[in-house]
Amino acid sequence: MRKIALAAGLFLAAASTALAATADTKRMVLGLSDLPAGFTVEKGRYVDNRAAARQTTNQSQAKSLADYKRWGRIMGYERNFEREGLVGALQVESNASVYKTAKGATESTRESFSVATKPNVAGWVFKPVSAGGAIGHEARVYSTSVKQGGLDLTVVVVIWRYRTVKASIFAGGFKGTVDAAEIASLARKQQAKIEAAIRG
Repeated sequence: MRKIALAAGLFLAAASTALAATADTKRMVLGLSDLPAGFTVEKGRYVDNRAAARQTTNQSQAKSLADYKRWGRIMGYERNFEREGLVGALQVESNASVYKTAKGATESTRESFSVATKPNVAGWVFKPVSAGGAIGHEARVYSTSVKQGGLDLTVVVVIWRYRTVKASIFAGGFKGTVDAAEIASLARKQQAKIEAAIRG
């Protein structure tokens, strides 16, 4: 199947702050065993503030290096998965970023909430859908149907915050076959990893 450009950058307690700041963001994203059968890891990488700003700048978004510094973003990690098929999510991207304070993580997360419902550079407009239950301290789930390369696709995005961590999952597949509830379930699996990473 032709790759789906998910454009992840279109959106992307005092006692616990020090723990979260030193936790490895690589441990805060989904692993291959968390996904349904058939997926492979396409890539995984740390994303520093410059790289994060580059991603959003390339996609005509208003998140600059200064924004990430102002929010106190320390480091992030993203891992991409893909599989062949006709039904369900065929591409998944799992992201996590650590901030110096819960306030900074909250500001960054809420900025992503705001950006998600505005037309992006590709003209996509996401609509809020039910998360089917709590994820972290605050979360939003969005979905849209788009046409790309002659294909009708559904893209689901989950964005949430837990303490000083901002996380997201982007998933795409053929239109009508990607279930937002299933992607929210993946977010809950990732949330468990975030909690475990913070606990050490």
